[in-house]
Amino acid sequence: MARGFKRSAKRMTESDILPGQKESITTEAPRVVMGRQMEATDVHLTIVEQKVETHTHIRQDIVDFFSTPFWGNIPDKPTTFPPSPHTHVRSDITDFSHASTHQAGGSDELTGNLNANARVGVMNAGTLVGTRRRINLIAGTNVTLNVVDDATNEKVDVTVNASGGGELFVTATAPPQSIGAGGYFVLARVTVPTQKPNLKVIAVAVSPFYGYGVPANAQITLFNETDGVTVATWGSGAGPVYLEPNQTFSLGGKTVSFRLSHGAPGAQECWGSVSFKLTS
Repeated sequence: MARGFKRSAKRMTESDILPGQKESITTEAPRVVMGRQMEATDVHLTIVEQKVETHTHIRQDIVDFFSTPFWGNIPDKPTTFPPSPHTHVRSDITDFSHASTHQAGGSDELTGNLNANARVGVMNAGTLVGTRRRINLIAGTNVTLNVVDDATNEKVDVTVNASGGGELFVTATAPPQSIGAGGYFVLARVTVPTQKPNLKVIAVAVSPFYGYGVPANAQITLFNETDGVTVATWGSGAGPVYLEPNQTFSLGGKTVSFRLSHGAPGAQECWGSVSFKLTS
């Protein structure tokens, strides 16, 4: 045997060595390493890395994978399940009820236009007018409104003030009276106070009486007795008349009278009524 060679019991190649394993490889001929010839000797070779190629597959390439639906392909599944169906009240569910947080002032109070519970039905004498989110209050004649928002108690206070159902006045009435030509009948006489110097005539009703004869015109006159002058006259003509003059006369300190008369040449029956009031 040539010098420098020794026989090994078994020849091994690089494919026989596992990664990370050191093994001796016996060569029978010189090898050229790093550009120079080496004598045949034992070479220790360590495999430090083995490259594995990666790749992918689509689902249909896997023959034993469950297909959809999965339930029918699951082996050894139970035919029955021990838990039986049952119910719970809402109070048993600890993470369900949010009523307190949705209230006013809560962490997530409800806001915005909520069709389910934010509308109010408005009725007039039992008849539904409409269902809306707002109600508009309008003050009518002789009515005033005082509206105050009470945010603490979640309400709006509305105070309605009415000044009365109409004017307070005095009515003087005379039944049918036979009045001679050029004469008159006093319905009322009053001295107008200086504290309320204005006399307002609200309504006048006057008519000749149809009992007998030919009716002539009848009239009511407001006469200023202090100064001896006629202030105003409301006449009927040949038939009855009703007037609402709503005229105001400044007569403070004067004595005045409402006089019923007619224009017939002889005696004539007639009747009349006058409503008036004193104002400041």
